[in-house]
Amino acid sequence: GFFINPVNSQCTPCLANCQTCNSTTSCTACNVPSLLQENSCVSRCLPGFYQTGFTCSRCSDGCAYCDGQFICTICSPGRLEYNGYCPTTCPPGSVANSERTKCVPCNSPCLTCSGHPSRCTSCSACCGSLFNNECLTSCPVGTYSVNATCQYCSHNCASCIGTLSTCTACPVGKFLY
Repeated sequence: GFFINPVNSQCTPCLANCQTCNSTTSCTACNVPSLLQENSCVSRCLPGFYQTGFTCSRCSDGCAYCDGQFICTICSPGRLEYNGYCPTTCPPGSVANSERTKCVPCNSPCLTCSGHPSRCTSCSACCGSLFNNECLTSCPVGTYSVNATCQYCSHNCASCIGTLSTCTACPVGKFLY
């Protein structure tokens, strides 16, 4: 291929394997079987790119190797693998594994978790209330559930329901009235 050189208005040849170009450094199409990757012709896509037809396209952000736009196989250092993507932090409902290489789902019944898949920070709607990073079907004595979280009863109550001061039992030596 050739292009018209703007300096001397002469037809100037493109680089080797370049079928069409708009300068000596910028290919727009390559001779088969070469692939176009960022204005250059290559024999195969370099790391960080994937092949679509006769073009090499860049992998998604943070991806070192991929099989497609959203199919990352190896993330860049400092990134976590998650469903073909490479986020810097895990999305809600997942947490980094112990090697900090990928996001793993929170264990049921955790809706969200932190530090470990079984360390719940919230519970699934089906599965009780949060207390000490666990999802319990009922709150322990001395606590009551509000917004799916076990809260401590007032010090005047041994147990309570609905609010911290609606006692259902009193501490030893006190009486309910």
